[in-house]
Amino acid sequence: MTGLHDRIRAIPQGYSEVQYCGRTYGLSRTDFNGGRSSKIFARELGGRDFIRFSG
Repeated sequence: MTGLHDRIRAIPQGYSEVQYCGRTYGLSRTDFNGGRSSKIFARELGGRDFIRFSG
């Protein structure tokens, strides 16, 4: 697999802080099923925005 899968794998597992469009987010990546699926959740720090992805 390439593309999106590689980008998700580039995100460190656990918690990190990232910048996106000038905003700071607390981001977490958790893997399931022996690494075959991942969950990404990011919440804007000091704001109301969030991003969620499972795949």
